Amino acid sequence: RLYRAGEDRLGTQTDVFVEVMTRHSLPQTAVIFEQYNKLCDYDIEKSVSRETSYDFKRALMAIVHFARDPAQYYAKRLHATMAGAGTQDRNLIRIIVERCEKDLRAINDAFFKLFKQTLETTIKSDTSGWYRKLLLLLLDHARHTNPPPPPVTMAAAAAATVLAADAPPQPPSGKVVPVLTGEADKSKVEAKDKKDRELREAKERKDRDAKDGKGAGLGSKGPAQKHAGIT
Repeated sequence: RLYRAGEDRLGTQTDVFVEVMTRHSLPQTAVIFEQYNKLCDYDIEKSVSRETSYDFKRALMAIVHFARDPAQYYAKRLHATMAGAGTQDRNLIRIIVERCEKDLRAINDAFFKLFKQTLETTIKSDTSGWYRKLLLLLLDHARHTNPPPPPVTMAAAAAATVLAADAPPQPPSGKVVPVLTGEADKSKVEAKDKKDRELREAKERKDRDAKDGKGAGLGSKGPAQKHAGIT
């Protein structure tokens, strides 16, 4: 849809770009971008740059960068807040505080890989006083509380999202519904169901026989009862 809305036609269907880039999860969006590169001669970034402009272009490029690597996206944003003369304090504070409890440790690692300088050193050189101490305390807190993310590819994450969406809902009784992942699992479930059904039928037969025997005993009289009735 992205290709048909842009590179494959004269003009650009901007509403399609907005719909595709905003309706899916980040892992799914990243997979869409990977597949787009196989269909088109251009990378998705190149196509966005060719097909759009101004603020709309910047917004779509932000989505592309964030979907592909959130930590790298924020590392670049942090570097921009402290690059050149002066500091964009509002943006610096917002990113540090917002990502402190989430992925600031990963952002710190990405910052070093991109710019060969630690985020801590950059903050020290661009801030001072209690402002600097507070930012460094948040950074140190994130370093000790945010575990490093496992190396999961975007494609694997998207597949996990799809599998989770397709899993059967759990009943309110708390009984777990088994998720079938292969023929072996399916055979096990069928064998268990058959065994449960046989046990249930055997119990029902036993209860029925016991009930029939009790009814027969109540409905007939023995010899002593018959003679007692005659006298």
